Amino acid sequence: MEEYLFLEQLKGCSCIPEETRYLEILNYSDGENLSESHPLRSDDDFLNFLVRKGNAKDPNTFSPNVITLENPLYQSLIRNMRLPLRILETSSVVGPFFWWTLNARPSDACLQLIFRKSDVKWGDSSRGWEISLSYTVNTRVTSAYIKGTVSAEIQTVIEQLKSCSTPATHPFLLPILMLRHELSLKNDKMQQDVRAKIRMLDNALNKRYKFGGGATYGSEDDLTLDAINHILADSQARVLWKRPQAWQNSVRRMREAMVSFWEHLPDKDKRQELEKLHLDLLSCLDYVEVKLEGLEHYSYVSLERLNMLREIVESRLNAEIASQQHHLANASRRDGASMKTLAVLGSVFLPGAFLSSMFSMPFFDFSSNMNGAVSKSLWIYFVLMIPLTIIVVGSWWLLDRRTVHANEVDEDEDVAEEHMNKLEAQIMARIRKRTGARLTWNINAP
Repeated sequence: MEEYLFLEQLKGCSCIPEETRYLEILNYSDGENLSESHPLRSDDDFLNFLVRKGNAKDPNTFSPNVITLENPLYQSLIRNMRLPLRILETSSVVGPFFWWTLNARPSDACLQLIFRKSDVKWGDSSRGWEISLSYTVNTRVTSAYIKGTVSAEIQTVIEQLKSCSTPATHPFLLPILMLRHELSLKNDKMQQDVRAKIRMLDNALNKRYKFGGGATYGSEDDLTLDAINHILADSQARVLWKRPQAWQNSVRRMREAMVSFWEHLPDKDKRQELEKLHLDLLSCLDYVEVKLEGLEHYSYVSLERLNMLREIVESRLNAEIASQQHHLANASRRDGASMKTLAVLGSVFLPGAFLSSMFSMPFFDFSSNMNGAVSKSLWIYFVLMIPLTIIVVGSWWLLDRRTVHANEVDEDEDVAEEHMNKLEAQIMARIRKRTGARLTWNINAP
């Protein structure tokens, strides 16, 4: 079944050629060791070689159903090196992935594993890597195919492998070196840098919200809302980078594979050097596991603090929005009062004006001789009407200005902050009254 699925998967794969090299490490029983690295040509013999891939440069090199060798050559590589046939099926897996199987037949025992993390992209470039490995018990030969981008720093891992492969080698040496490299000091330093940003942001937010806007104007800690949101988003992304829980699963499966490998290894092959290296690798897994446990708690605290800071920003932003809405409501109320005053004034003067206009029409004539004339005392009407209108309108305007000024004083920032504090105190008092909680303190405390 696996053979059929592999061939079907291989038919649908596209090839993106990349620079390829091979590395051969031989440890002889007489103490002589050999390590050679050369470019890999299409007519080279793949058998009994630990193959390493040059830095992959194409951005789609880790896309699903993409290989870096021609189909016949890739098929020969998988078969001759006895690599897992499921390697093509794992081209679309996400997160750190570790899978292993052990064929425990006495005549042809073989260990196979796949270790990869190829779902990460930064912009248009891929940041992934993959390892497919097999170990033949009868020949004691470890064969592997490695592919990685520049950011994976495969060359560094290969140099470590050369230094650690003498006087004995182990099939799990390469995967554990890759694991240690992924969880190196850079990852710890990144978490510490994120925590430093959280402390800086916490201090900036406390200063910003504790004092007035003018007290910290121009300070480096007085961050804008966009800058705060950018720091929060970037910090949370960095905390979630290389999530410890995902790597803990890989470490657990790797330990299970190592235990099973050692149990099925013949006693004649359990040499002292190999046993010492095996114990060292198990100890290394213990160290990584403890390190991941501490990193898990550390990242959890960082995420909680980021959530707390985000809630502080959102609550303060909501308070500012509510304050602005309060100002708009007051302005609308003042406009409504002004319109009401105008309506009252219109209601007072409109009847008289209406009657004056009505009775001044030619349809109404109150003269006895039908020879009406304009009175010489008409100026008295204007002399009284104009000042009276000015007095009435001016009185209304002064009264309206006093009302607006009183509202503006009430809406002062300090007064609004004081009102907000009083409102919070009232809410807390109601909560304590309902829950029966009391605030206590020790007056004798130093």
